[in-house]
Amino acid sequence: MPYAYKSVKDLDTHLATRSYVSGYQASTDDLTVFMALAGAPPAAAATPHAARWYAHISALVASTFPGTPEGVTGVSGAAAAPAAAAAAAPSKKDKKKGGEDGGKKGPPSAEEIAAMKAAKQAEIEKKLIKDVTKEGGKKGVEIEGAADMGGLEFFCTTMEKPDGELKFLKMSMEAMNEVPDPDGEERRGGSGHVGKMLFSAGTEAMSMVAYVPKDKQNRINATEWLKSVCGDAGVKGELQAGGDAGLATAIAKANPDAGMFTIKMKDAAMAHGFSYLRERGCFPEDTGDDDDDDGEYVYGDDDFPS
Repeated sequence: MPYAYKSVKDLDTHLATRSYVSGYQASTDDLTVFMALAGAPPAAAATPHAARWYAHISALVASTFPGTPEGVTGVSGAAAAPAAAAAAAPSKKDKKKGGEDGGKKGPPSAEEIAAMKAAKQAEIEKKLIKDVTKEGGKKGVEIEGAADMGGLEFFCTTMEKPDGELKFLKMSMEAMNEVPDPDGEERRGGSGHVGKMLFSAGTEAMSMVAYVPKDKQNRINATEWLKSVCGDAGVKGELQAGGDAGLATAIAKANPDAGMFTIKMKDAAMAHGFSYLRERGCFPEDTGDDDDDDGEYVYGDDDFPS
């Protein structure tokens, strides 16, 4: 049973006289076993053939699918990888066609490569969503604290994790506004009663989301707030209202030829976001009195662009 590997050592033994798991060129059998391994086999004398094969398959995958593959739990010690063993074992039909080598399967098809890419992208997005919601939840708690201590009603701030992607910035806002779980290990969100404008600058775009709770919409309209900010800052982009006075979004693409850089657009827009609030008495003025700390809100440098 040369394909039913019970350990990396078995795989190494099988590859001692072969270049690939089956056939005479890389095939889906190699990809199956490759993705089932938790990592590269030791390159020492213990499993040199498996290590050589792993490096080769890794290079082939990287040429069309950048990034380190992250497969299922790997084959190690006496623990078998059932999925890898079952997938790698040649079917009766393959044995009839080509004996032990299973009919000399060709390299993975375009559809198989596309499926692998889609799976990898889904995994990347899943992690990004987790990071985005975590960042939003933590900053929501900070804003909640400032509101409770100093009466903060409106605020502007930047978010790093969305990297300029509007859909992820909207997730940030949702995480900030989420009602905290009293039984949760860590408090998250809690700032749904504070009006906010969020900014995120990526390489290709700068996105913005404005939110105003219902009890404050008689003072600030989210769409008008965002429209004014974009106009004053010279930001030309796609602006959409959320169906009422409480939510609006905008995204502007970078245009270096026209001097439109995402970081500069973000800084200018946030400065005008604060100015809009101050003009309407919705954000405290800086009196310049260093001896009086009452009413001051201290955040990161990005929250107060010069």
